[in-house]
Amino acid sequence: MLLGSTTFIVVAMGHAPAWLLAPLGYSAVIFSALLDWLVLDKVPGLESTVGIVLVITSGILTIRLAPHRNPAENAGVAKGGSR
Repeated sequence: MLLGSTTFIVVAMGHAPAWLLAPLGYSAVIFSALLDWLVLDKVPGLESTVGIVLVITSGILTIRLAPHRNPAENAGVAKGGSR
């Protein structure tokens, strides 16, 4: 499963800029905490909860604010080009 997800991320890097894909990489913190909770019955502690909130917040901020940093790059992605 890890090999498949890594392959998808590598392929995605050819189609989208890194600032858009970075939040997906950090979402591993969220999924690992959820899997611990569901599979191992280990409830996330304070550190995990704070990490999850930080990852979600930073992902939202990255996606909402990054397009305003470099409009030329966003135009290339919107037209189907890659960086």
